[in-house]
Amino acid sequence: MMKGLGLAGNMRLATAWLGLWRDEGIHARAYHPRALAVGAEGHAVTHDADSFRRGLRTLFVCTDDLLECEEILLDGPAFAKTAPDLETIVIAATLPPRFVKALRGRIKAHITLIDAPWSGTMRMAQRGALTMLLGGPGDVVAALEPVLAPLATSTERMGGFGSAMAAKVMKDFLAASSTAMTRLALDWAQAQGIEERRLLNVIDGGRNQLAGGADLPDQSTQIVPQLSEGVMAALVKEVECAFDAALTGASLTPPNAIRQVLTAARGRALH
Repeated sequence: MMKGLGLAGNMRLATAWLGLWRDEGIHARAYHPRALAVGAEGHAVTHDADSFRRGLRTLFVCTDDLLECEEILLDGPAFAKTAPDLETIVIAATLPPRFVKALRGRIKAHITLIDAPWSGTMRMAQRGALTMLLGGPGDVVAALEPVLAPLATSTERMGGFGSAMAAKVMKDFLAASSTAMTRLALDWAQAQGIEERRLLNVIDGGRNQLAGGADLPDQSTQIVPQLSEGVMAALVKEVECAFDAALTGASLTPPNAIRQVLTAARGRALH
């Protein structure tokens, strides 16, 4: 059984994963600087960085905030620098690919880095029903399978470190683009007096299942996510991450157009 397993970052996600591991007999701990205020429903969560880093061998960083990731690994508790037994860091988040790849040059070479962005809702995370993309050495990814299995119903190794993050960003960009175009179609249909649900049924029937938007917390599976202001902002973020992964000389006209559409669009509640 894997020893020295720890989580840091999003406490809602960490608590769900701690519970899933506990059900499988896997012992793990979590760190959060405000653990006492957050509460963890009886799970092993600490705000004491010194006690957390002792014996820590595998660290899952579950945050979609670039600055929080930086804080956890390099600036605040800086576990990548200060945990003496640390062997593997798993970036279980969707972050800009350029930032993720740059981590390899900022963290000691003997520490293996794995990028593991996931797809799904928070409810799916609580059920262990996520989909995970994985990037990193094949032998280390294989060794992580016992702790990944309770979290995800599907895992796919994309290649070396950073490849999973790039793949996830491209997937989310395509989904964001689909959502932006669906938003335009709904507006135009409304102007023609077409009922929204009738159009969505046609789209759904023609394509079997529309790629209903980028992976967003707490969005249930549906043809397109509820287009609130928060969702639109999150979709813009996905497009920005896609720019970060674009090749030199790549055509940026289509993604620029998508960004403009999403930025200008207002929230819309579907009925």
